[in-house]
Amino acid sequence: MASDAVEMVAQLGGELVTYTPHGGVARTFLALVERRPTQVESSGGVSYGANTLELYIPKDATNGVTEIQVRKDRVRFKKNLGDAQETDFSVQKIIQEDVGLIASDGGMFRVLVQA
Repeated sequence: MASDAVEMVAQLGGELVTYTPHGGVARTFLALVERRPTQVESSGGVSYGANTLELYIPKDATNGVTEIQVRKDRVRFKKNLGDAQETDFSVQKIIQEDVGLIASDGGMFRVLVQA
């Protein structure tokens, strides 16, 4: 039986992503992709555009991931829905990690990715 997080992602229209943990084997599962316009970042007095996106990934051993290594793990999906090719992204930050409300729910990772 799939966890509540996996069921929720499927019901909310999750997209197929291919997640490759550092030193591990790639696997494909459903995740929620939140696409936003280019964000403006600044560092050292210089501003630049940063194409960042957020993913909601089920915390599930079969249909998600149970562990994330920031700046080492990779994920591949279409940057824009109309794209013909997928783009490779690096997981930049874990924004939020929850354990779910009940025992059958593994919880969810909310991560920031960047191409």
